[in-house]
Amino acid sequence: PNSRFHMVYSLSSLIILFFDLTVLPFVLAWEVELTGFLYAMAWSTPVFWSFDIAINFLTGIYKNGEVSMNLRDIARAYCRCWFIPDLVVVVCDWASLIFGEVLQSGDTSRSLKMLRFSKLGRLLRIVGVMRMLRVVRILEEFAAVYITEGYRLMFRLANLTVSILWIAHLLACFWFAVGRRAVSDTGGRWTDLTITKTADGVLEFNESAQLYQYMVAFHWAAGQIALGSIDIAPTNSFERIVFVLTMMIGFIFGSTLVSMLSAAMMDYQMMQKDITMKCRMLRQYLRENEVPAAIAVLVQRQIEQRLRERERLDERDVSALSLLSVALRSQLRFEIQRPHLSRHPVFRLWTTMDQKLMHRTCMKAVSFLYMRPRDDLFAPGAEAESAYTCVNGSLMYVQTPDSAPVQQEVTTKVDAGKWLCEAALWVEWTHVGKTESLV
Repeated sequence: PNSRFHMVYSLSSLIILFFDLTVLPFVLAWEVELTGFLYAMAWSTPVFWSFDIAINFLTGIYKNGEVSMNLRDIARAYCRCWFIPDLVVVVCDWASLIFGEVLQSGDTSRSLKMLRFSKLGRLLRIVGVMRMLRVVRILEEFAAVYITEGYRLMFRLANLTVSILWIAHLLACFWFAVGRRAVSDTGGRWTDLTITKTADGVLEFNESAQLYQYMVAFHWAAGQIALGSIDIAPTNSFERIVFVLTMMIGFIFGSTLVSMLSAAMMDYQMMQKDITMKCRMLRQYLRENEVPAAIAVLVQRQIEQRLRERERLDERDVSALSLLSVALRSQLRFEIQRPHLSRHPVFRLWTTMDQKLMHRTCMKAVSFLYMRPRDDLFAPGAEAESAYTCVNGSLMYVQTPDSAPVQQEVTTKVDAGKWLCEAALWVEWTHVGKTESLV
């Protein structure tokens, strides 16, 4: 379920679902004829969602905290949860298309009623949004790991903006459909309004361009969310009920968005304030100790750069890992460290002979060390207590005549995947050179 293929497939499903739930309400509200691109998409989406049912029967599930690929367990879990809603949606998709093709030559009024009824069933796909929230959560986790705080705030703002526009779009389509086809106890509808008087006469709203009709409905929906003033008034009881309900929904939705924006802005400001405070204390320290300007500038630039870099998380930073059982935590460590340890023939042989002992070794004797450029790993004369392998980036090992049996300075570059000081694993060793990180 967390494979790259499934991630790409889930993103594709999210895009198609978003397209369907955006275009379909407009098509239903304005009774747009399916031609050209819309006709092709109308046939493509049922095919895709039918294929999606088959994919779900082959996608692993989590059972007792572990991934299960047993087809019987997968089928049982899918049938208990999403199979019925997915099947109903797909059946409604195919029914709407078949009715549209077969009943065109029959009674027009009866055909339109059946076609509209079958298309309304496709709105059940909005239930799929609940399932796609997992994809959105994965995207947010990706942004939290690989995107800086400033860009992450922009990502949140973009998500909230798209959410507001999409909700407003749905409300606009619903409001227009209410004005066109809902029951009226007064004989009036909000769509029966006069736009303006022209030289040719009076231009009615129902006779205006489709784009203008949509923008008027969208303006009303945006006003409901933002609780702003609008020039459209309900003219019957049903419209007033819809007006009141959407006003309440807009109030709750709008206040929730404001609180989320405020929280995101506050987090970002607190982080920037912490960085500013540290830099201010550093400048004060350098000034009080009368550090030369050339050195002070270098110190400030390096610290400011490192303060803005995202530090890689260490196991000690993730407090939730302490909740794992010892066996599962040992297995987690082993799976993380095995690709790097297996590059050495001793550990590769050890893993083959006794994997449980290798699990204990990973728990007790193996750890990660995260270095920034120009950081020293060890210096000449220090006791060699560990062997090292370069996972990412590169190191530079330098020997000089002062500390090593060489006639001149010798430098050796250690690239990713290479080992360094592995002799410390089986003999007492003292470093005769120094190593610093390059990238």
